[in-house]
Amino acid sequence: MRMRPRHDERGFYLIEVMVAVMLTSVALLGMVALQARSITYAHDSQQRQNAILLAADLARSMQANREGLVRNGKLKGDAAFLVAEGSAFPSLGSGESCVTSGLGVSDRIRRELACWTTQVQRQLATDATLLKDSTFICATRDGKSCASGSEQPLLLIQLAWHSRNCRSGSPTTADDASAACLTADADGGVERYRLSFQP
Repeated sequence: MRMRPRHDERGFYLIEVMVAVMLTSVALLGMVALQARSITYAHDSQQRQNAILLAADLARSMQANREGLVRNGKLKGDAAFLVAEGSAFPSLGSGESCVTSGLGVSDRIRRELACWTTQVQRQLATDATLLKDSTFICATRDGKSCASGSEQPLLLIQLAWHSRNCRSGSPTTADDASAACLTADADGGVERYRLSFQP
């Protein structure tokens, strides 16, 4: 007996092709969304890394200029490196460079701080308002908050920058004093990094 070939097994049905295209499209869209999210996280991670390096750089500079900060084991009241919250950081004058050789202690510290401020503005997503209102260098007793009149040689550096990582729902310092986000909203908020150390 001879078998006849079946004619209904010739290829794919249109519905099968459409389902395959739909699944592939969803997978590709998922990959694009994942890639976009990873770019955002990479940028925020780079900002945090820059903040860590900038704070460490300033701490090393302060330790190298200890005579401008500490006298007889206590913090000087007029320490040149201290910049209170809400105060303006020094800036380079016309024609000034970051070369500090040959300068006196207070001029050297002012110039180093001005050069550091320029680096902060270049490397972090910050602006003049954030630099004045949320970036500071102060004396501290506990390493968490500024303590005016503290003579302990313990300092706190805080840097702040605009971050897409601080979205609505992120914990902020209003909820938790140790939170990384100062503010949070739908488009992003302000993130901070703190370093406390002894000069």
